[in-house]
Amino acid sequence: MKKIVFDKVNSRVVSEDDSALAFYTDKLDCPDSVIENVVKIFNECLEKNEEPLGSEGKVDLYLLDEVECTQDDRETIVEFLFDYMFVIYLTHEDL
Repeated sequence: MKKIVFDKVNSRVVSEDDSALAFYTDKLDCPDSVIENVVKIFNECLEKNEEPLGSEGKVDLYLLDEVECTQDDRETIVEFLFDYMFVIYLTHEDL
C-alpha cells in the first residue's frame, strides 16, 4: 500500500510516490494539524501492516477522540481513505 502525504499548498492528501489523489482538504472544517496526524497514523499503520481504518483502525479511533474534527469531517476523511485504499488494491499497485 502506498504512503500518503499532506500537500498543504494544494489542500489535498496524495500518495507519496506518484501524487495520486486520496482526498481534498479545502472543504473540511478541521485544522491542518488533524490532517497531519491522520496522515502520520495512516502511514505508521501501513509500516506495521496494521489496518488503519475500520472499527479498530487507529485513524478511526483518533478521529473519534479528536475534538477539533466534526462528525461530518471524520466520515468524509474515512470514506475517502477507504476509497483510496480500494483503488490502490484494484490497480494492484504495491501488492
